[in-house]
Amino acid sequence: MNVVVLVLQILGILILAVLLLLAIFLLLPAGIEAFWKEQKAEIWLSVGPLRRRFYPPRAKRETEKKQTGKTEKPKPESPEPEKKEQEEPRASVPDTAEAAKPSPKEPQPDEVDRLYESLMGDPMKYVRRLTRWAKGPGKMLLEHLKVRKVKIVWTVTGEDAAATAIAYGALAGACNTAWVVLEDLVDVQAEELRLEPDFTGERRKERCFSCQITARMYIIVASVILTVWRSTKRQGAPSKKKKTAHKTADTK
Repeated sequence: MNVVVLVLQILGILILAVLLLLAIFLLLPAGIEAFWKEQKAEIWLSVGPLRRRFYPPRAKRETEKKQTGKTEKPKPESPEPEKKEQEEPRASVPDTAEAAKPSPKEPQPDEVDRLYESLMGDPMKYVRRLTRWAKGPGKMLLEHLKVRKVKIVWTVTGEDAAATAIAYGALAGACNTAWVVLEDLVDVQAEELRLEPDFTGERRKERCFSCQITARMYIIVASVILTVWRSTKRQGAPSKKKKTAHKTADTK
């Protein structure tokens, strides 16, 4: 009997320890830090004091380091052949044309440039999506979310000066509206927000983005559970309507 009581006490202590660790874990702050500049992105994840790089993955970083670390080895100098006493005269061939130089490759658009192009198509579409998500499953998460160290520097470039001016005006209005909506939804603080027209297209290197987003773990877990529950509920709603329609058809 004493052995059973001792085992139950040990199990109770273990359960209490696990619950205590789980409570501490749920109270820890979790965060995401994102950086983007010159078509290179980095994403860091942090939970409490732990911080780890999430993107780019380690394999990709190692390959980049190997590519940058490679240096061309100097070729060994071949011994010069002995000059003949009398060299035969060679017929000089006139150069007809210089070798065609390869044209420099234009930088291919990355994911951020594609997102920018889609944003310019319908800027207010993203504002409507943000407000719709904020009123639904993201409401609880946004109320406890903290966005810090926001830095956005972006240049607008069009086909010509007129297109650049039109695109800059449309994007400036959409960004101002989105920022006002974001301030109403989230506790956000910005370090630098700059949007400028680029008529020559030579200031793309100035584009950069960085921010830090933090929230408590229990808020994130509860928001994920709520989002999954609502999505499954929406998926099950049409099937219920179909069942009721079949029932009414059968009764008729």
